[in-house]
Amino acid sequence: MATKPASGTPLDTGSPLYSGLIAVYGLLEGTGTTITDSKGGNNGTTHDGSWSTDAYGPVWLTTQNNVGQPIAVTSFQVGSLTGNSWSFAFRAQTTTNVGNGVVAGDSTGQGPFVALLSNGSYLFVRSSHAGDAAFSDFTDFSSAADYVVTYDGSGNMRAYKNGSASSSNPQSVDGFQPATVSINAINNGYTTSVQNLELPGYVSYLYVWDGRVISPTEAASLAANPFQIFQSGGGGGTFSQCMSVNVMGLG
Repeated sequence: MATKPASGTPLDTGSPLYSGLIAVYGLLEGTGTTITDSKGGNNGTTHDGSWSTDAYGPVWLTTQNNVGQPIAVTSFQVGSLTGNSWSFAFRAQTTTNVGNGVVAGDSTGQGPFVALLSNGSYLFVRSSHAGDAAFSDFTDFSSAADYVVTYDGSGNMRAYKNGSASSSNPQSVDGFQPATVSINAINNGYTTSVQNLELPGYVSYLYVWDGRVISPTEAASLAANPFQIFQSGGGGGTFSQCMSVNVMGLG
């Protein structure tokens, strides 16, 4: 099994997945309070959690249900033009059914955000203030899994878990509101002032593309080796997924 690359490993600009990337949080550090954005430079600062590991390597873990736990990042825009497309890829797991399981999002609640909704048992995505999608065939988040969520800018949203498409693909949702949308937190919610929005569990990585819809083939490729966008393929070797998981955005 390939492991995460060392902290500081540059991105592979020749990777087919490099186009459209605006943020790459590999969570490679394993120590300290800084989460590096390898693409956009919007580094994050950790709050009230701890470093742990999963099958890939370092992860950011939070088990408490308190205010102030998100990884705060310098806000970066996603789909800032009305109707623009975007994609997210991440690995996450919940450790308790407390909270709304927001993996990442903005502080206004208008969108986008993505959530492993543990108290409702489905992957919930919001493309905008009025554009929601619930992928109800993805129901168990107690085992770590790799997810991809896409919005095509024309009202269609898709989700993938461990490289397999949701049976709900595509879902029709409203487009973006005519306003700039940004993300300012990762893991455990999109705000430091409201409880029960956080993800009680961990995030292993988060990648964001703007103006780019990840294809089903690319979603499968990411599930096979999420770190191929780093030089040397993210640890080298052939990745074989060795976890058994049950068959998951941003607001």
